[in-house]
Amino acid sequence: MSIGIAYTDSRRFQDRSSVTTVVYGTDDPDYDAVALLPADDWTALPSQIASRLHAFPGAEASTVVELVRVPEMPLLDAVHRFEPLGDRHPAQFLGYTECAANQRTTTTDHRTRRRLGIHLDNFDRMPLDRRHQSRRRIGINLGPGPRYLLLTTQDIKDIARLSPLIEREPHTHQVRSYVAGGGRLACVRFRLEPGEGYIAPTELIPHDGSTCGVDSPSTIAFWLGEWPRGALLPAV
Repeated sequence: MSIGIAYTDSRRFQDRSSVTTVVYGTDDPDYDAVALLPADDWTALPSQIASRLHAFPGAEASTVVELVRVPEMPLLDAVHRFEPLGDRHPAQFLGYTECAANQRTTTTDHRTRRRLGIHLDNFDRMPLDRRHQSRRRIGINLGPGPRYLLLTTQDIKDIARLSPLIEREPHTHQVRSYVAGGGRLACVRFRLEPGEGYIAPTELIPHDGSTCGVDSPSTIAFWLGEWPRGALLPAV
């Protein structure tokens, strides 16, 4: 386990978090048949796992997950003009996604119109040995309901050390093959209220969003960039 998550209050972090295993394949027609999904048996995040997930102070910013909040939440019709870090650091707006309530995962492959499940982003297409240098992504929950960020506790470099299937340029299908072949992955989720979000290396860590167990829909907006740690206020 090597992903690092920055938080300031361990109790609040644990209260917002839970953990389960990753399972391979589904009969649900809304999903890719070989999608990776979080199992349904979520349990409270133990303190020892929370401690192991905590990002150490000297960790490279591009590898760290930050749970954050914005001082003022943008209106949806103006979100494309919103600068999440003000004029301090540039951010490339990627768009936003409207998510229905009670969805196990939220990302859809627009080519197939099926949900991807847990996956890797690939905007920068960095090779494996430079994957940690990819830009991070900001995701801000615009509400009205809360939602979850899902992350595996091993990044793609960890998985590559355990599997010969990971090629020079990693892709989601290689992570799927690792689990299909018996490889084990754990998944943690973090509850994000409206006005909160994350900054995460989504090209390094398999991930997705979720509204499972949430009765309200939510919209999430995304930006991509290179930012130092602590550029936004912490949510926990």
